[in-house]
Amino acid sequence: MAKTEKIAFILEQVRLCLNREDYVRAQILSRKISPRVFDADTSKEKKKPKEGDNVVEEAPAYIPSLLELKQIYYELMIRLKLLVPWQDREDILGVTRGVLLTS
Repeated sequence: MAKTEKIAFILEQVRLCLNREDYVRAQILSRKISPRVFDADTSKEKKKPKEGDNVVEEAPAYIPSLLELKQIYYELMIRLKLLVPWQDREDILGVTRGVLLTS
């Protein structure tokens, strides 16, 4: 399973949890994705896998690109931060960062 496929799967779970208003589970699932994964430079040369290493599979065609997944991620994080009732409204910096990164 490709990395982008895993990220897309987790993001879909977060979206479904937000639609069901299950904010605790959505927050737990959202922490499984590190924002650093979107900053990875894909232009670097990859090392050739050795015989014992797992070979990374290519993502299927229906999986969005990493850039599109980044936008989906930040849109969901904005939704989560604005909807969670017990979270401080002072976390405007996180929401603002998400808005700037999605635009």
